[in-house]
This record gives sequence, C-alpha cells and structure tokens, in this order.
Amino acid sequence: KRKILTKNLHFRESGVCDQFKQPTKTMTANTSYAAIAADKDKLRHNIEEENIVDEKRILFLRKHIQSYSLQHFTRALNDAKIDPNTIDNLYYNPASDLVIEVNEEKNANFIREQGLIIQGNRIKPVSMDGLTTVRVKGVSKHVTQEELELLLPKYGEIKQIRYETYAFAPKIKTGQVILRMAIESPIPAKLKCKQEQNLIQYAQQQAYCNLCKKLGHYTRECGEITCRKCK
Repeated sequence: KRKILTKNLHFRESGVCDQFKQPTKTMTANTSYAAIAADKDKLRHNIEEENIVDEKRILFLRKHIQSYSLQHFTRALNDAKIDPNTIDNLYYNPASDLVIEVNEEKNANFIREQGLIIQGNRIKPVSMDGLTTVRVKGVSKHVTQEELELLLPKYGEIKQIRYETYAFAPKIKTGQVILRMAIESPIPAKLKCKQEQNLIQYAQQQAYCNLCKKLGHYTRECGEITCRKCK
C-alpha cells in the first residue's frame, strides 16, 4: 500500500516522470526499414526519370559537329563575343553531342537563334529547354502578333514569338513568324487566318490530312479522296 500511495502522490505532485512513463508504441523494425527502402526507391526513380529543363542549356548534334574540335567551338564563342565567365559547362554527352550551359539568357538566345560560325559555316544548335520551335510561314503584315497569340494557345503555351527578317535587309520581314512553344496537342499543318492559309512546321510534326482534317496521314494517302468525274 505504501508503494501505491507513493506512486499516486508522485503523479499528483510532479506529473508523469521517466520512472513511471509508459513505453510509446513504435513501428516494427521490418515495417520501418520497408518504408525507408520504398522512399529511397521512389527518390531514385525520380532522379533517373526527371528531365533537365533549362532555357540556358544548348546542344549541338554530333552529326553537325563531328568535323570540328572543342577548340573550334571555344574560338567560335570568342568570335561571337560570348563572355567566357557566362559559360558554366562545355562538354560532350555519351552520344558525342556538345552541350553548352550558360548563366545568361541573352547569350543562350543568341547562340540558339544565330548559331556559331566555324570555318565559315553556321552551325545551329538544338534547344534543351523542353520547348519546340514552331514556324508559321506565309504570314501577311496584316496579321498581328496578338491575333497569332489568340489562334495558337489552344495547342500549347507560347513562351516566345518573333518575326523573322532578312539578314541583308533587317527591316524587311520574310513572312515567317517563329514561336517557342510548350506543345500540348498537335498543331495542324495549315492554319487559317483572315481567309488565308499559313503553313505550320515544327520538329516531330504529325502527318495531317488537309482533306479530311485528321491526323495520321497526308492528303495524298487519304482514303476519302474520290475522282471528281466519278461523283
């Protein structure tokens, strides 16, 4: 009885102490290890599958650069007046493509749009920002940028837009508008704007039939084509 009274008195005066504290429920070792392993597997999978999306990251394909050395590129960067301090990385990937990573967006845009001149040849890179370059051809001066920005967003988000001009006459437009887009759905090969047809071109563009308006085949392959005399 004295022990019980002492214990109750201890509880009342000082609350629960370490001497009488009840053990907390813990996960079993096996369950804990399994959860930790699952988290590590998930993290490892994310690291393996995550894409590097960086607007200041540029790639030159092996097939375009196999005749040139790294020294050719460093010389070309110097000729283009690219400050070496703005270049973070310059390396070949396992596919022997050359990757350039810079820390200034204006230099990335310059290299992306103008390319680099090596031995008199203009070498154009491939962007690694996850965006697609879309060319709209045959655009009249009467079609405004705002109108194009209203027509195209249903196919994806427009990040950049500019009108192409001739190198020998920078104030004269070529009729081509170049957009950088995050494409979410296929863009038709032709875009109607103010009763005129504009040609759309971009990498990995799906075949599109202008007759039946369906993806997957071109007009010449369309099964809905019939002879006018047989109608």
